[in-house]
Amino acid sequence: MTKNILRVMSFLALLLLALPALGAGPSQAQEGSRTFPETGKTIKGRFLEYWTTHGGLAQQGFPISEEIQEKSDTDGKTYTVQYFERAVFEKHPENKAPNDVLLSLLGTFRYEQQYPNGAPAQQPGAENAVKFNETGKTLGGRFRKYWNEHGGLAQQGYPISDEFQEVSALNGKTYRVQYFQRAVFEYHPENPAPNDVLLSQLGTFRYKAKYAAGSGGTGGAKEVAVDIVDFDFKPMSITVDVGAKVTWTNVGPTIHTTTGKAGQWDSGIMQKGQKFSYTFDKAGTYEYLCTIHPLMKGTVIVK
Repeated sequence: MTKNILRVMSFLALLLLALPALGAGPSQAQEGSRTFPETGKTIKGRFLEYWTTHGGLAQQGFPISEEIQEKSDTDGKTYTVQYFERAVFEKHPENKAPNDVLLSLLGTFRYEQQYPNGAPAQQPGAENAVKFNETGKTLGGRFRKYWNEHGGLAQQGYPISDEFQEVSALNGKTYRVQYFQRAVFEYHPENPAPNDVLLSQLGTFRYKAKYAAGSGGTGGAKEVAVDIVDFDFKPMSITVDVGAKVTWTNVGPTIHTTTGKAGQWDSGIMQKGQKFSYTFDKAGTYEYLCTIHPLMKGTVIVK
């Protein structure tokens, strides 16, 4: 009996010693990072904590990059950032939590690129509306309800436009939208609430413009491709380095042109499959359009 008791006690002692070692690795890995098979990217540490506690997939989208070092277009400083479909997280260790993670002003960047003179035909929201003196814009109706229920000022920022109609760069459909400093709200009446308000994929647009192959910007690409699809330039706005060559390809059946608004270039009529290239030798913002279909507009930002 004594020997059996001693054996059991020895076994229990060894088991207790082994349990911490067995549990530490997987538990810490699960709590400290998460890899998404949809994109192959990993969120970890404070970024994972922020993602989880600030709306997760519905609000931020999937991660589309790992953590990288990036110079801010807002203050010129370099931060650790990570791109998501609908946001960019910035790490600010100089701030105390929860303000050590901040969101880039993606809505502001996109709005200034798309509408340097302001979006046309804006209408302030009328139902249960409030006007923000900081920007002079009005927020009301379903957009105000979504704003209030999804982080408000800290998550979305101030409204920087009123409501207007915009053609989506993702699917070519027209939606009623409103721009905020950190987001763009899209109204989808075909969806039952709460999914009748969705967020534009600003993180995706920004990431492709800066880093995707053939999109120039800080990626340093010297040859950049723009497709003319139906009645849109895709992407509609690109950022390239000085000296980059932009090539437009008409991939649809309709004839188009790509023509600099100030007359810097003119492709002439482009049939399906035809290409036209232009090299940008000077920094600046270049607006262009299709002279056959003047509502088709694009922008090339050269840095």
